[in-house]
Amino acid sequence: MGFLAVFSISVGTMVGAGIFVLPGMAAAMAGPGSIISFVLSGLLALVTAFCISEMATAMPKAGGTYVFMKRSLGSAVGSSVGIATWLGLLIKGSFAFVGFGGYLAALVAVNEIWLAVIASILFIGINIVGVRSSGGLQNLMILLLTILLFIFIFLGMGRVDFSELVFVDTGVSETLATAGFVFVSYVGIAEASAISEEVKNPGKNLPRAIIGSILFVILLYSLIMVIVVGAYPYEQLAESTTPILDVAESFFGAVGVTIMVMAGIFATLSTGNASLMSSARYPFAMAKDGVMPEWLTRINSSFKTPVTAIFLSGVVLTIMLLVFPVERLAEMTSALNILVFAFINLSLIVLREAETDWYQPKFRAPFYPYLPIIGFVGSLGMLFSMGELMPIVFAFSVIILGLAWYYFVRDEVEDESEVRGVITQRKASKALEKFSEQPDEKEDYRVLVPISDVKHLENLINIGMEIAEDKCGKIIPAIILEIPEQTPLYAYKERYAKKMEMLEEATLNTIEENAEYDIMEEEVVLYTHSYKKSVVDLAEKEDADLILVEWLDEFSHSELLGSSVDYILHHANCDVAVFKDRGFKPREYNKILLPTRLSSKIGLTLDIASAIASKGEGLIELLRVIDPGASKKEIEKIREFQKRSRKRIKVESDSKIIKNKDVVEALLSESEQFDLVVMSASQESALKGFLFGTIPNEVADKTDSSILIVQEKKTKRPRLTAKIKAKLAGYSRWITRKIES
Repeated sequence: MGFLAVFSISVGTMVGAGIFVLPGMAAAMAGPGSIISFVLSGLLALVTAFCISEMATAMPKAGGTYVFMKRSLGSAVGSSVGIATWLGLLIKGSFAFVGFGGYLAALVAVNEIWLAVIASILFIGINIVGVRSSGGLQNLMILLLTILLFIFIFLGMGRVDFSELVFVDTGVSETLATAGFVFVSYVGIAEASAISEEVKNPGKNLPRAIIGSILFVILLYSLIMVIVVGAYPYEQLAESTTPILDVAESFFGAVGVTIMVMAGIFATLSTGNASLMSSARYPFAMAKDGVMPEWLTRINSSFKTPVTAIFLSGVVLTIMLLVFPVERLAEMTSALNILVFAFINLSLIVLREAETDWYQPKFRAPFYPYLPIIGFVGSLGMLFSMGELMPIVFAFSVIILGLAWYYFVRDEVEDESEVRGVITQRKASKALEKFSEQPDEKEDYRVLVPISDVKHLENLINIGMEIAEDKCGKIIPAIILEIPEQTPLYAYKERYAKKMEMLEEATLNTIEENAEYDIMEEEVVLYTHSYKKSVVDLAEKEDADLILVEWLDEFSHSELLGSSVDYILHHANCDVAVFKDRGFKPREYNKILLPTRLSSKIGLTLDIASAIASKGEGLIELLRVIDPGASKKEIEKIREFQKRSRKRIKVESDSKIIKNKDVVEALLSESEQFDLVVMSASQESALKGFLFGTIPNEVADKTDSSILIVQEKKTKRPRLTAKIKAKLAGYSRWITRKIES
């Protein structure tokens, strides 16, 4: 497929119902300014077309924008935007078939909605029978349509009163709102990318054809609007769904009506057919990825077409044209597609910044990053300038519902996005910038070790001493015995004296064995109705820097939620380390596994692991599990971070990177060779995991090794305004660096 073929198809995706149905409403909204509105919408489509052309030459696959989003922003965003694009195409098709009904009703005395329903059913059948036959019909309709439109322009231009084209009286807000309203006229350009697989020399022909077709259509639409506004009292077209027909009738009489009825029929049917044809690709592609039900991938054995995807799309399209008026359909599809265009521009930024090996487009959009930034900001600006709240709410609601649907089916979906790679690189750069290779120094470092059980008491105290000694600090053993609420504290001696005596004796024996280190504070003995509150209060009173607490149960969510450890982690005003003993022997040669995360705050975890290993001159392995599709640049950043992290460790150390999509599986497999796993508590949000977060929780629960999870002191979250300011400052610095480079 060469330049002319691609150009023809690209023009065909845009020239259609929009220009035959919307000019009257647009002129009534903005007067002569509606000409500018069509140009502004076209320019936004032009900017986005550069991004579409680049991504299409790198990912020539069916599914169009859904594939772009999935590979760049992730399956969640890809799925929600894919659903939004699908609905946007169906609404556009509904709008087109209603327009067809309006034009055909000028010839036959039948209700335009019923004519629209008949047309939609007819084209559902045509598309099921075979896309090839519908594609040939599409090309014929576009050729005839373009010829008829140029006849209209040629004959109508001589009747234009250019004195009527006064733009001064047009308000900016009306012009921008109208630009958003008529954006539906250009949205088909995103679907032209689906043919990139069939294009000869796509690096040249595809972008030239797509960009050239937009410039051609902008000119075509502008000339038509000049005639509508300058040669006819456009105020009379406000409610018309056949404005071109009305104008032609006033100029050319019955002959003009016949010509424009034919043109209107070709235009609306062409748009409706193209929308239905394109829309079926989305549920089909998403069903193959597990986002939609599997039955949508069924191919008809006779016609070789995705019959269920086409049928579902056709049914939804028909319902929409029965429910919504034509102007509402135009607003809804414009709003949805403007939002999709914003995501398209964002996708290009993510793919460029990821610098992944597989992304090798044969065409690159010029003026990066300015072009996609202008496209992204311009899309959002046009969306919010539409004036009407309903289409804006509708557009965002579809995205939100799409995300909700994705999270409902996400276990079936494989994430291939590059956004994680970009985030990883940003995290690594930020972590490297702030990371210190030297341990934090603090005078009088104090480790509080709450003791409530004899079984692992010795190991707990020994680990606490190793940490305190490494920090040149002190350890505070605290024997805390919890008594039921119904038992008065003064009565403890009668019932709990023996248990307390056992705890004190075991603690004193351990202290005496380690007397040579001279880092032990006098033990604290407490009877309490609330163990967890006493630990937090005591840490505050003793000015503790770290609480080392033992966990005796399993690391399952049901066991952890609401437990004493849960309370201490959320309320302690210092660092907390939770130890689960599965046969660990301190002060002997131990192999310690330390899964790393890209954060400058991993220093405490490194220091604690180093302190524990140093007594037995053990080995520490730094491990990072990454996605198999990680880029070379991402891996280089991780290696650099691991290299600098090892400089902070005082014993023999090694580093390792494992490629595996299942992080937990990889960590569990690797942990089998180690005596102790030391992990930083996850920084995941409350939606993904509580306490330590999903990954540390699962590893701690399933590994056979002893485990120590470290949580650094929680800082107060900044206010939302401060967060926004910080983000804006970060984006500003990023853009400045791009300009300088």
